[in-house]
Amino acid sequence: MAYCSRSPRRPPGIPSGCLLLLFALWPGLSRAEAPADEPSPAAAEETALASPGLVYWLTARQGYRLRDARPGDEAAADPLAPVAPATDQDLHLALDAGLLNGAGTLGADLALGAWLDADGIAGDPAPLAFASVRDGAAGRAASLYLASVFYRPGGWLKEVRLGRMSTGFGTRTVFDGASLSLLPLRGLRSPALARLELVALGGRTAHLYELDGEHFEDWLGAVALRLRPLRDLKLALDYRLMIEDSASAGLDHGYGLEAQWRISDFLGARLEVRGVDDALSRLALAGRYWHEALGFGLDARIDLQLSTLEALNERDDPLFAILGPSHPNLRWDLDLFEEFETGHADYVLHLGWQGREPLDGISAPFNRRQGRLHLTGDALELVIPGLQASLSLEYHHDGGDLGEGLLTLGGAAGYRSEALRGLGGELGSYYQRFKYDYYADVEERQDVRTFFVAAFVDALPWLEVRLRYTLEHFDRTAHSFHFLLTQRLEGGR
Repeated sequence: MAYCSRSPRRPPGIPSGCLLLLFALWPGLSRAEAPADEPSPAAAEETALASPGLVYWLTARQGYRLRDARPGDEAAADPLAPVAPATDQDLHLALDAGLLNGAGTLGADLALGAWLDADGIAGDPAPLAFASVRDGAAGRAASLYLASVFYRPGGWLKEVRLGRMSTGFGTRTVFDGASLSLLPLRGLRSPALARLELVALGGRTAHLYELDGEHFEDWLGAVALRLRPLRDLKLALDYRLMIEDSASAGLDHGYGLEAQWRISDFLGARLEVRGVDDALSRLALAGRYWHEALGFGLDARIDLQLSTLEALNERDDPLFAILGPSHPNLRWDLDLFEEFETGHADYVLHLGWQGREPLDGISAPFNRRQGRLHLTGDALELVIPGLQASLSLEYHHDGGDLGEGLLTLGGAAGYRSEALRGLGGELGSYYQRFKYDYYADVEERQDVRTFFVAAFVDALPWLEVRLRYTLEHFDRTAHSFHFLLTQRLEGGR
């Protein structure tokens, strides 16, 4: 749903909205009509193996967002709050693309994001309602998430990759360098040994969200061993060395274990353990029970963070520069669900409990003690095809304390017509005790009631248009308008 205003660099007399629309329509200028049965990105590599030429896929999104905030009574009484009315206009571009040759052996991947503060609010020294981590000194910013080429010849050499990438195991880290994946025992009769995979990588980390120059990059080296001793059991062991690129040359040794076990046709489990130097930093356990015949299931997850996550390395959450240090905490998520059908709709009922408890007992910004019990019902294909509705009853409380809390109600309804190029819309409302917006905002909002209405249509086979209006009420009343264009191109030659 979605996200053009005055652009400071546009040619005189050309509205920036026209430029945005022109950019969105450019694929149609060079390409007549999308084939009816093009491969999806997920199946692109399989298609390439049977294709004589080149397979490509591209997803591009251009968004515009206009927001306006007016102070409420609570904000007017807070001397630190941004009490002046404020408006903000932002442009956003996201691109995800890839190429693969017909044999499936050579390819390239690209993913990036770019932001432009269209109304020049970034340099205003006054307190603002819409401070942005991506405004930068010039009101623009860009992040390159992925830009790499790879070679997959088959056999014991599974993959060689060069460029910017992220680690495929352990704590996710973006780095510039190289990775090598081998199947050293491929060809052996033992399936467990033949599937053993050895991964090695190295390079220099890339801080995507750094706000100042105090955090240094790190030289990274890591190895991982993936094995499957049983048909239904997968194991992964990894070790990484991080050397800070500074005069002090700080050193971290990180290590971890991941296990996935398909216990039966109904039950599966996943375990993750991580440590840094001589301390255990994270322990996570997740499980899923699903009985298809009964339509009944249970998802459960417990995540114990034992150390404070600060710097962008093995000890860190990649968003630390926005959120600040993440203190030790216990998080949990339990969800019982039941699926059933009637003559009028398909229904899904959820009974769940999510929460977060700081281990030091201190509830602070971005380290809140919180919990939520909810009962949710979803109705799909309600009476007529394409009509959906949901209703949620929630109880918000402090972490593991189920005492005094807040009972809230939320719901939504929407319709999409496949016969009319996916024309549809939705509206609804929901409550959040704490809300964060990673599009740009760095502030933490509390006790937010949101109302929204949206419309969308597939204007062309490869072009989707979305509009969305949102009203948020907290210590201010904020209005947001989003306009989003999405192009999806896939094919080969």
